[in-house]
Amino acid sequence: MTKYRAEDYIGKTFNRLTILEAAGVRRYHPIVLAQCSCGTVKHIELCAILTEHTKSCGCYNQELRRERGKVSNLKHGYFGKPEYKSWSHILSMVGVGLKFVIDGELLLRIF
Repeated sequence: MTKYRAEDYIGKTFNRLTILEAAGVRRYHPIVLAQCSCGTVKHIELCAILTEHTKSCGCYNQELRRERGKVSNLKHGYFGKPEYKSWSHILSMVGVGLKFVIDGELLLRIF
């Protein structure tokens, strides 16, 4: 079994987190005080940082969601419009054997 000593990692940076100091132990796992590149300081389990389960304070996840949202809204351009709302409502109720046509153009066929 590998033992992680928080003192050995002080000052080192992993992904966006820089380990500042040892902060104790929780359920046999060392806890460290880590500062994210965005400036946020959090208590995080050392093994979560070393295994890359935790890469940031949460700011990286927010950035990814923002980017994915920009891309996904550009797929067809109908998101948020009345036609899309009606279509998504119909799809949730019917689900199969559905054609979606706008201005004579077949946009989606589900069987």
